[in-house]
Amino acid sequence: DFRRSLQPQDVQNLKLARWMFHSCSVLPALLYYRGTVEQPAKFPATISFTIRKGLPKHVQTLLWVSGWTTMGRIIQRAGSTFLQRFCRNMFLTGVWTTQLFRLGQGPWSDVAHLGGALLYMLDHVALLEIFNTKPIFRKLFYSSFVALVVGCGGTRAMEIVAGLPMESDSNTSTADRARRLSKVNAKIRRKLFLWELLVMVSENLLFASFVQGMPSGILDDNDDTDDDDDNANNNEELKECKKKITMTRHQDLETHIE
Repeated sequence: DFRRSLQPQDVQNLKLARWMFHSCSVLPALLYYRGTVEQPAKFPATISFTIRKGLPKHVQTLLWVSGWTTMGRIIQRAGSTFLQRFCRNMFLTGVWTTQLFRLGQGPWSDVAHLGGALLYMLDHVALLEIFNTKPIFRKLFYSSFVALVVGCGGTRAMEIVAGLPMESDSNTSTADRARRLSKVNAKIRRKLFLWELLVMVSENLLFASFVQGMPSGILDDNDDTDDDDDNANNNEELKECKKKITMTRHQDLETHIE
């Protein structure tokens, strides 16, 4: 069993990987909204949009690979052959999505990107079980996924109403999009903003809930193991105590007979 095979150092490394994964979501976004890629920056925006080029892309790649490398060592040492292959394929799916077919490289590239992104998200479902993630984080993950799907549908519908291309359209700069959006009815603009905000929040919450919950079930397993050890020790002490009581009674009985 993977979780039972983990050592204390593995748990610490998993916590380190967790903060690397958190950082690869937060730092690139901060860099993007600092204007390191384009002006004006698009807000709200998907993760894929903010890391598609420039400094945010390179920082995200460095932190994401570092997180996977740290977690990969744990999987390699304690995981089964199946788990190792699964995680290797999941990592390659991430490479496919964020490196080979980044958002905004053309229609067919965007299709490959969206397919890879969906598969990468679904891969997390298996890891929720493998890591025995606590229910609160699972609920956040699944509810965020549903909200993300609904938000994407609502966003696209409002873009069509507003006569705007998709966020990923490589032929439209953020300045062009902002200019075209300024000519749209204020009510439609507001609805589009709220739909896009739902997509942004739910996408970030989906990954954040998974990453934050990674060690949660494993820590519970370790606590259960400690409890089992304590119970075993208590049982041994109880047996030893009963043995001493029995020996004392025998000695008292022999003394009384004499």
